[in-house]
Amino acid sequence: MTPRRAGSDPGDENACYDVAIRLLNHRWRSRAELAKRLSEKKFDTADVRTALRRVESEGWIDDERFARELVRARSGKLGPHRLRLALRKAGVDDDVIRKVLDDLSGDAATEGLRQACESKIRSLAQRYGNDYVKSEVGRGKLARHLLGRGYDGWSIRNEMDRQLHEIRTEDEND
Repeated sequence: MTPRRAGSDPGDENACYDVAIRLLNHRWRSRAELAKRLSEKKFDTADVRTALRRVESEGWIDDERFARELVRARSGKLGPHRLRLALRKAGVDDDVIRKVLDDLSGDAATEGLRQACESKIRSLAQRYGNDYVKSEVGRGKLARHLLGRGYDGWSIRNEMDRQLHEIRTEDEND
């Protein structure tokens, strides 16, 4: 058994609070994430509840702020569906998720999709050529990549059509 640092006895609510603050110093966390981490450290349920109330009253945790920060940080790489999953996994309430994602501007989501599509087309074209990218197989690979990123099928199809229309194949170059 590994010895605990002085002042971090699992039965001590001040130690639980101190650990919570240390965890929050690394990054924002949702209330549910913080509760889970403290429980994993074998703190008593009552101590965890007390520490959570205290850090919440002091403004250290706020699920809406956490959700907004996560969306801001990841919206360039992930679509709305994946962002929703990440927030649910972090234990954020569905009402907060809905509010935060509704506030996400359509332009930000569209720009993220445009960039992701453009980047994957460039990567596929370098590896396999323009003919492959415009083929059914290439389009399928591109669509699956974007679906995996969390974008919806309708938006993907429109963006792919727009970008693939601009690509010239070997036949079109002749």
